[in-house]
Amino acid sequence: MIASSQPPQLRAPAGSVLARLYKEPQTFDFFQAVRLLERSNQAEPHEERSPCVRFRAHNSSAFPASEIYDLEASPDDPQATEMTVTFLGLTGPSGVLPHHYTEMLLRLHRELRGDHKFALRDWFDLFNDRLTRLFYRVWEKNRFWVPYSRREFEKKSPDAFTQGLLSLGGFGLPTLRDRLQRPSDNAGVSDLALLRYSGLLAQQRRSPENLRRMLIDYFQIPIEVKPLQGQWLSLDQSQQTKIGRYRHNQQLGKTAVLGRRVWELQHKFRLQLGPLTLDQFNEFLPAPPEMDVASHRGQEALCGQGQWSLGQLTRVFVGPSLDFDVQLVLKKDEVPRTQLSGQPAKASRLGWNAWIGTQPAKEDQANASFTVDN
Repeated sequence: MIASSQPPQLRAPAGSVLARLYKEPQTFDFFQAVRLLERSNQAEPHEERSPCVRFRAHNSSAFPASEIYDLEASPDDPQATEMTVTFLGLTGPSGVLPHHYTEMLLRLHRELRGDHKFALRDWFDLFNDRLTRLFYRVWEKNRFWVPYSRREFEKKSPDAFTQGLLSLGGFGLPTLRDRLQRPSDNAGVSDLALLRYSGLLAQQRRSPENLRRMLIDYFQIPIEVKPLQGQWLSLDQSQQTKIGRYRHNQQLGKTAVLGRRVWELQHKFRLQLGPLTLDQFNEFLPAPPEMDVASHRGQEALCGQGQWSLGQLTRVFVGPSLDFDVQLVLKKDEVPRTQLSGQPAKASRLGWNAWIGTQPAKEDQANASFTVDN
């Protein structure tokens, strides 16, 4: 993108805050003024190359009435803006050098003719610019919302605050970024959303209540976590009881097992979502088994974004050691009539979104349950 050659004042839209800043810079706070210039030029005020604003110190003995004395286009670079400040610098009302340096600059300005009368002032401003730039960076360092407004969280190397939150949640390495987004269309849980839950993800002991609160906060729907849901676990052949030549696991009360599977209660829970509206209900349903490869409408493309995000966010919270399924509860006044459809995404599926009957439902429907496998 080629930058405009117009001065910054002319590029500011009429009636905008930026236009008011150039017209009345004395009415603005210093930090807010720099942020406005930074966002309008899409550059950082502390960049070493092509800075959007350059700072000068106001050389005067008068008491300053505002933090900013003047704001104008730089004579050396039409893309940059020069800001004259009163609160910081080597010379001026708040200068750190003895006051006679300020008087000397004022005398040179009165007595000399030509551009060389600004030589000493410009030399001092080399240090003033760097000093003011560092002052802004110190202010910005502990205000996380400043780099957030520049969308630095989208960069591979975000600001230190964002990087710290990502590390707390277990996503600090560049290779772990965007791991909860669906590869086909980038739908799913963004890293920005994960920053909100870094405190919960950093805990070693993760309770059902924290999981419920996190999911409710993200999806904004009623959710209940029901632990201790039983499931059948298939036994490997080496763990089954066999009688004969290769007999093993035959000791009653210790190793003997009747059958090829066992009933287990500790490692599975259920997420109950609802009551939901029909649109919310369909969003959390799994994709139909039909896939149209030619038009790239596979299972991922047809799957509701809510179902994918629910599985990813829950899995990253509970880890790989627990299984879970999802039960959807549809509001009784949202139960639709069953209709045939040639579109797989809208087709009625038995056990999930198909109900037989002509009378309105008298209670919420909780028939749809499925396992999320992400």
